[in-house]
Amino acid sequence: TVVSVGTTTVASGGTTTVASVGTTTVASGGTTTTVTSGGTTTTVTSGGTTTTVTSGGTTTTVTSGGTTTTVTSGDNTTTVTYRGAS
Repeated sequence: TVVSVGTTTVASGGTTTVASVGTTTVASGGTTTTVTSGGTTTTVTSGGTTTTVTSGGTTTTVTSGGTTTTVTSGDNTTTVTYRGAS
């Protein structure tokens, strides 16, 4: 999914979201990659591999399993992991 102004993506397996202003991604498995350059980024996954890359704004990543990688270059970052590696 590639958008220029905000998006909400809900998937049960594997998704990639690239947005220039804010995004919400909810996935239950597979590989989730979220890349944003601003705004509010929320990524919620229940398994698989989660990668969140943001260059500004507010980033919240919540995962309950699998592998989580969060890379931010500014502002507020919250990462919550219940199981697996971060």
